[in-house]
Amino acid sequence: PAVPQTDFTSRQATPKELVARAIALPGIAGVLVALPDGLRVASEVPAELNADTLAAFVPQIYERMNQSAKELRMGVLNNVSFTVGNVPWRIYRVNAVYLAAFGRAGESLPAAQLSALAGELDRKKSN
Repeated sequence: PAVPQTDFTSRQATPKELVARAIALPGIAGVLVALPDGLRVASEVPAELNADTLAAFVPQIYERMNQSAKELRMGVLNNVSFTVGNVPWRIYRVNAVYLAAFGRAGESLPAAQLSALAGELDRKKSN
């Protein structure tokens, strides 16, 4: 039988591990992993933010941008980067899992490190 895309045992790293490693990066104020239906899998966000609410919107933000890119015949979206109130955000989709990170106002995100972490949400290579 086919393995569901949300089977985290077949990933290179678990969502909880990725969140812990991402939040330790310089400039990161919060990070979360979400499913396409908006359910939160793992997160570390400041107390004044609701991780479940953020997780509900992350797939919607990504997919709306992806749809626009398709309609413009630009190709498939790799990640979304935006700034709200001087706070940088970056959202990645790896198969059916989303990794979102946001920084501190006026600081930049470590894009290369976040991209590498997002890649670890991909499936383990078969031997």
